[in-house]
Amino acid sequence: MNDKHKGIYEEFIQALKDVNMKHYSSAFALKLFLTYCEKVNIDYKNVSVDNVREYKDYLSTGFDGKKYSEKTVRVYMSGGALFYRFLTRIKYTNSNPFEDLNSINKNEKKKEVKDNSYITNDERLLINRYKEYLIVKGFKNRGITDRIARVEQFFDYTGRNGINPYGFNMRDCGSFREELHTRNYSNSTVNAILSVLNMFYGFLLAERRVLSNPFSQTERLRDSKHIPRGVYKAEEMEKLLSGIEIKTRKDFVLRTVIEVMYSTAARINEMEKAEVKDLFLDEGYMILRDDKEKQDRRVPLTEISIEFLRLYMNHLHDGRERIFYAVGKGEKDRSFAAWVGLSLRRISKKHNLPKITCHGIRHAAATHLYRNGADLREVQEYLGHRRICNTEIYTHIFPDDLKEMINKTHPREIGNEDSSCDKTL
Repeated sequence: MNDKHKGIYEEFIQALKDVNMKHYSSAFALKLFLTYCEKVNIDYKNVSVDNVREYKDYLSTGFDGKKYSEKTVRVYMSGGALFYRFLTRIKYTNSNPFEDLNSINKNEKKKEVKDNSYITNDERLLINRYKEYLIVKGFKNRGITDRIARVEQFFDYTGRNGINPYGFNMRDCGSFREELHTRNYSNSTVNAILSVLNMFYGFLLAERRVLSNPFSQTERLRDSKHIPRGVYKAEEMEKLLSGIEIKTRKDFVLRTVIEVMYSTAARINEMEKAEVKDLFLDEGYMILRDDKEKQDRRVPLTEISIEFLRLYMNHLHDGRERIFYAVGKGEKDRSFAAWVGLSLRRISKKHNLPKITCHGIRHAAATHLYRNGADLREVQEYLGHRRICNTEIYTHIFPDDLKEMINKTHPREIGNEDSSCDKTL
């Protein structure tokens, strides 16, 4: 880089350091971009959208003999956008060509989808009826949205290829499955789409639109088991929890959140949506609302999580409908999930623990129950999972039996006579 570029480069990196932002990828991205500017002889202060488009193509096709992957190109383009936000803030330029290109691409993509949609008006009416059917069947909004998107994807495929969807046969199903596979969908995603269409064709049968359901007999792709990596041991979870030093309101709220997540194996979105009316501390359980599937579930709470929750609700909760929300500096600018995720990263790093995510706590809770002797069906009920065997059967057990199982097998319940929320404070 020349001296002019070196100066703005160092100024940009210092600005990132001042706000404690990781700067390694952004630094390399800026070096590449400034090197490109020197190579094609353009001033970084007067870069146009066309210049950025050419730069992106240059990265994709080969930069100084090296071709970058699509993912890496996206990272470097994001670094460029961040650099121009910095330039705009210090008034070196009035526009951000990287963000302008991104907006243009999004609009073109929307237009392309709109122009190339092969869904007929009759099919759209049918999709609306199917949506009403899913609502009546008790599916949640997120689950309905996902299923409708897959059905629209299917109708778009049949329209583009001139196939009659009401005469779809086993061979057509195989071709559709291979089409999905060649578009780099994972085997599990392909199988999930086929399951959605299996249910949709069941609806079409009931509506007498088709004579058979070819998806019910379509062979699924082999789905490799996804084994969670880096699952915490019980000792590591104990170290993580005890590592949250309670000095402020924010610390106490975070400890309460992690205790409840570990107690219930709740998903982070279930924690975020949990409302005060779903909490039954005297009875020792709470209700988790699943926003995707049809199943809400009642989960027992460990004694220590109940103690933390009781103190939190009596002294720190501000009266909102929802139980949990982000607290501390910048709480209005970040989601609850982001706040918990960043806090976990900070605590695990501080105590030299492996990196853990919100979902990692869920994995840890389930693993510890199973290793301590819980029945696999009980763990399934505890997690709110359904069996993915086309029949979508839920395995239920009596809640009191589930509570007894938690008392016997959960690490936070075993020997809890000596565990006290007050001792932790």
